[in-house]
Amino acid sequence: MIGGIVLDKAALADFVEHPSGRMAKIVDRAVKRMVVICVPTAALAECWAATSPKSQAFLALFSTLPVVVVDPLLHDDAIDSGNLGSRAELPATRVGLMQAVHVARERGWPVFTGEPLLARDLDPDVVVEPVA
Repeated sequence: MIGGIVLDKAALADFVEHPSGRMAKIVDRAVKRMVVICVPTAALAECWAATSPKSQAFLALFSTLPVVVVDPLLHDDAIDSGNLGSRAELPATRVGLMQAVHVARERGWPVFTGEPLLARDLDPDVVVEPVA
């Protein structure tokens, strides 16, 4: 099985806004080792909305790298992500985190998140890596 990592909004934002931070080092190592970096579309949208134009430009370039997979939020994925949020009583506005955990569960990869406790509430079996 091909390995990889999943990034939620907070992980993406940390990566694009702190070029010498922990997430930048993790992403750099993944790129050098050709490890797949999965970016759920909902997390990409949330990060885009919350970052500066400079960070957005960097995010746009990053999302086109050959090792980056922008995972679409298709019908069944949206329902499964919503079910995770519903069971954890997470507000519907948190779809980026819901999709990130769903994708991590489906792929069997760790999810890097700024909200490890919420991610574990969504699915305690998913490997959760805190951003900070």
